[in-house]
Amino acid sequence: MSVYTLSEPSPTFTSLLKPLLSPRMIPNTLIVILLDWNQPWNWVRQLRSWVRLLRLIVVSLDDESKIAMEETISHWRSQKRSPTGEGMAQTSDTDESLPLGPGELDEPLGVPLSVVCQNADKVEQLEKERGWKDEQFDFILQYIRTILLKHGASLIYTMPSAPGSLQTLINMSLGIQSTLQKKQLKHNVTDRDHILVPPSWDSWGKIRILTEGFDVEGVSKTWSQDIQLPPEDESKQPQHEEAAASGGSEKRAGSIELYEAEIRDPKKELGYSGLNPKKTNGIEVESEDTQQFLAEQLERLEQYRIDDLKKTTAPYMSTSDDRRDLEEHIGPVQFNMDGIQVDADDILKRLKVRIELLKLNSVLLTFARIEKPTDQLRVNRRHR
Repeated sequence: MSVYTLSEPSPTFTSLLKPLLSPRMIPNTLIVILLDWNQPWNWVRQLRSWVRLLRLIVVSLDDESKIAMEETISHWRSQKRSPTGEGMAQTSDTDESLPLGPGELDEPLGVPLSVVCQNADKVEQLEKERGWKDEQFDFILQYIRTILLKHGASLIYTMPSAPGSLQTLINMSLGIQSTLQKKQLKHNVTDRDHILVPPSWDSWGKIRILTEGFDVEGVSKTWSQDIQLPPEDESKQPQHEEAAASGGSEKRAGSIELYEAEIRDPKKELGYSGLNPKKTNGIEVESEDTQQFLAEQLERLEQYRIDDLKKTTAPYMSTSDDRRDLEEHIGPVQFNMDGIQVDADDILKRLKVRIELLKLNSVLLTFARIEKPTDQLRVNRRHR
């Protein structure tokens, strides 16, 4: 098994990913998008960037690869969940496949897709520190499920202490069947930190059951419109968002605007009561991130080192102007030697000249020693 990772959904990676989606590799390929519960307000924006990148790659593939993707899509469309919801049941060739429901796999990407929401243990932290309630968590789940339903993708929440059924989900998505141990993949849409939505299981009806009043049709429609925008129009998107926020009738509210209107970034919306940290009684203290704390301490230590270095080198780093002012203030340094008043600066100058002369004499003696054997050799030749 080969695993390839990307740090960001940049279009510059298109040329690197394109060779991986060959006709031979497409039937055995799974794309996994990682989201983080530390920043759930960015999920829809991140999903749109990744989906746009995948669609850009699909458009650039050759005809053979596109045919392989169409066969993969047909295979997934022919699969339906069993009535018990515990395993995939593929229809036979003689049976007609059940029709897809509204919003199901109408925006296929050509390969199986799974979205893994990491650090689900932060759900409890959002509830305690940000004041989130069931309405926020249910809205996120319904929104993401509606989006992933259009691509036939699966969804799972994980945390470092309990990965859950992640391995079983990946094996199922890749068509890997173990003969030693068979695990059933059971859906879970009720536990806030243990969500699991298998592929080809979800529907609009199941999404509506979670919370009444959720506009599943509107979310599905705006998502289809947003992912059709080419990546080069990303720079124009903030203008659309700004116009939509100002109430302009000529600009529509996209999927990101609808999502972020409910799930707001606490750094941008400090006045939103649902995201403000709760006031404590003075006993609870919000701890600082470890890496951020260490980075600040490193800057302080570096500043202390620079200050100490300046203190130790300051007496020797005085400028010529400072030295001249000091000499004019205290005058020349003189001392008495056997009744004679001697200027210290004059003695230093004479010592420096004497040292230079000694060095010059040493060099001349060295050259003389080098020339001496040669002269002696010439004398011997004359005698012969």
